[in-house]
Amino acid sequence: MFVAGGNGDGKSSLLQAVRFALTGAMPRGVTRVADRNLLLTEGASKGYVQVEVDGNPLRRTVSTAKLTGDAPESPHLDLCLEASQFARLDDKDRRKLLFAIAGVKANGEAVSEQMKAQGIRADIIQDLLPRLRAGFEAAAAHARDKATEARGAWRAVSGENYGSTKAEGWAATVEVEEPDQAAIDEHAAAIADLRARVAPLHAAIAKVEAMLPPDKLAELQAQSDGQGKAEGDLAMAQQVYDDAAAAVAKLQVQLQPGASGGVPCPCCGKSVRIDGQRLVAATESDGTDVQKVRNDLAAAKVRAHDANTQLQVARRALACAQAAASTLANLPEAPTDEELRAPDLLADVNELLQQHERAHRALLDARAQHERAKHRTEQAARHHRDAAAWKLAEENLAPEGIPSILLARALDPVNATLAAAASVAGWRPAAVTRDITLTYGGRPYALVSESEQWRADAMFAAAIAELAGARILMLDRFDVLSPLARGDALDWMDHLVAEGHVDTVIVAGTLKERPDLGEGVDVVWLGAAA
Repeated sequence: MFVAGGNGDGKSSLLQAVRFALTGAMPRGVTRVADRNLLLTEGASKGYVQVEVDGNPLRRTVSTAKLTGDAPESPHLDLCLEASQFARLDDKDRRKLLFAIAGVKANGEAVSEQMKAQGIRADIIQDLLPRLRAGFEAAAAHARDKATEARGAWRAVSGENYGSTKAEGWAATVEVEEPDQAAIDEHAAAIADLRARVAPLHAAIAKVEAMLPPDKLAELQAQSDGQGKAEGDLAMAQQVYDDAAAAVAKLQVQLQPGASGGVPCPCCGKSVRIDGQRLVAATESDGTDVQKVRNDLAAAKVRAHDANTQLQVARRALACAQAAASTLANLPEAPTDEELRAPDLLADVNELLQQHERAHRALLDARAQHERAKHRTEQAARHHRDAAAWKLAEENLAPEGIPSILLARALDPVNATLAAAASVAGWRPAAVTRDITLTYGGRPYALVSESEQWRADAMFAAAIAELAGARILMLDRFDVLSPLARGDALDWMDHLVAEGHVDTVIVAGTLKERPDLGEGVDVVWLGAAA
């Protein structure tokens, strides 16, 4: 449908009325309910707009915007009814629209699939998914922080400044050569063998040390050989002592009461005395010199004491001889020549043992150093992998990463549709760049002429109508095109309908007279009758 007429004849009002009926959008910048009566014909108290969609009437009351009938289900219909509106959208709304009409999803599932496709680790994806709710920028910032954290961990392990090239093949170094396990086992076996030899050598040394020296053996032998003489000396000393003791006892008896003379006989009363084992009559000549007996007793006691001293000496001499004989009889077996060499052998074994122990400890220490170095190398490699993995995630979450990939999926069908339209119309191509800016013929939309902007708006609106399924395109100010360029525009619109890209195109323009557009185009002339 082509709506034509002169200036002020109501062409734009007609198009805006259709837009109001279909979407409820108030025309002419009216926003307040109280101002809606300004849209009515002077003198009218109420009004409505009625259109027919697929044979079904649709009426919307001006004062209340209440709709009677079923409105078309197209969330982007308004952009197809006012072509310049797409260029006025901000980047966020324009991006959202492009994703919607291209059927490209930017939800967590879609982003997760993209991250998998880019080789991002599953654990990192799971970490990032909750943060994607706050947007790509927040998720990228988190990935950047985690990459920084991993690089810091690498520095802590390596003690060096991080560099991706350096970290790729970094390995902890050890000054000593890595030991061979066979060498370690060889020293361990030698140590075990030498330690097993130490105990017998100590036993041999103890046996040697227990051996008596020759002079001690000679002394014991001499003592043992004198055992017979000691026994004779003891018997003699015992006899001397016994005699001396008997003499003392005899003298002591003489000093007892009655011993110096007779005593009355209990039977006859006569004086009697003891003579050995007999009781005989006492005479005056039997009287004893007491003082002399006492002197003899004192001398006898001295002799008895000396005899007892000699007796004890003889007893000790015999005991020593017997002990020497017993010691000689119980001496251990004499050490062998090898046992006699045990002290020297032990010194050699201990020296060799210390050598093997030092070598074994050195090898174990070297192995421990290599194990620690290996552990550090593995830790550093893990931190480097984490840093690289988080860096990869950060790069893919940046605007030129996955958002760009998803945007390309949204832009490709739009730009392809725009390119096809330009080819049919013979116009320069309109396009949406990766940064969501609009161009016409490769130049920024804002810098091209008014007629070029009209062409770009027309192609943008047509692409939205086709991709969003709105099936209608409405264009005002057709007269901005030069007369020579209008034919190409009409041919393009006819192509849109003929090829089924849209069902309806309504275009309005200021013309001096009713145009003759041939069959297939309904012309509505709002100007004065020709």
